[in-house]
Amino acid sequence: GAALNAPPPGQPEQTAAKY
Repeated sequence: GAALNAPPPGQPEQTAAKY
C-alpha cells in the first residue's frame, strides 16, 4: 500500500491505477 496509486479497498497490495 505504499504506491502512488493505491489499490481500492478489498484488493491486495499491488500497483493498481486509481481511475
